[in-house]
Amino acid sequence: AELVGYNPSSQTAFRNYLKERYGSAATLNAKWKTEYASFEAIEIPYEQYTSPARDATGLTYEFERWGRLNYVRLLAKMRQFLKEGAPNVPVMSDPSYLHTEGNTYLMYKENACDIMSYHSKPGSEEAMWVYLNTMNRVFGKITGNFENYYGMWSRAHLNDERLAKRCLLYTSDAADD
Repeated sequence: AELVGYNPSSQTAFRNYLKERYGSAATLNAKWKTEYASFEAIEIPYEQYTSPARDATGLTYEFERWGRLNYVRLLAKMRQFLKEGAPNVPVMSDPSYLHTEGNTYLMYKENACDIMSYHSKPGSEEAMWVYLNTMNRVFGKITGNFENYYGMWSRAHLNDERLAKRCLLYTSDAADD
C-alpha cells in the first residue's frame, strides 16, 4: 500500500492511482469535465482541510477514495501476512467506521478479511446487518458478530455485565442512558 499524505512521494502515488483508475488523462478529463494535459499536471488538493471546496469535484472525491483504498490495502496486506503464518485460520475485521463511511465494498474487493462484522449504536445496526449480509452473499464471505459494546454504555453498564447484556436486547434508548 502506498502512503497517503502531502509529500512528494504521496503526489507520485496519487497520480499512479489515477492512472490505475482511469488509464489515460483523456478518460479522466471526460469523466471529470476537466482539461488536464497529463496525470503529472494533477496536484493533490492540499487545501481541502483548511479551506474545503463548496462542491465535491472529481479531484477531491478521488483523493478521499485513494486514502481509503490505501488503508484497506494495508489491511489486506496484514491479512496476507497472517494467512502465511496460519493459512486455515480466518481473519475477521470489525472496522465499523468503515461501514458508515462506505468502505465495505473496498474491504471485500481488496480481500482484506474472511469474516466481516459490525458494531455501532444499537439503533443503527438493523440496516447495517441487512447491507452487510448482502455484501457477504455477493462476495462469498461470512458475517461475524463481534460484540464489543462496552464503550457505548453508561458507567453503570460498564460496571455491571448483566445490565450491559440485558440492554443489548434494546435499541438506542439503552445507549442514551
